[in-house]
Amino acid sequence: MIVCSCNRITDVELRTALYEMLVEEPWQLIVPNKLFHYLQKRGKCGFCFSNVIEIILSTTEEFHAQYQGSTEQYDLLKRKMIEMSKKHERWLLLVRQSRANQG
Repeated sequence: MIVCSCNRITDVELRTALYEMLVEEPWQLIVPNKLFHYLQKRGKCGFCFSNVIEIILSTTEEFHAQYQGSTEQYDLLKRKMIEMSKKHERWLLLVRQSRANQG
């Protein structure tokens, strides 16, 4: 399934890249732009980021369930990822409000 129509990136491509990144550094905080950079792409409109964040969250959770690292480290990482998701949702709301005010 295509997640990012601007770059034509599929969910399989995102998950594969995430696993590769997590194997390199299991405790890194991966944000959409970092993932796109890894894929040698760049975020354009940003409207796919909500779905990308969901894929990041679920894939990271799956990875760490198999990795069996420190639960404290994972809990901290998960809190950071949830905060990242909340920030994006606030940004998306502001963009939508701005567009509504312009129209």
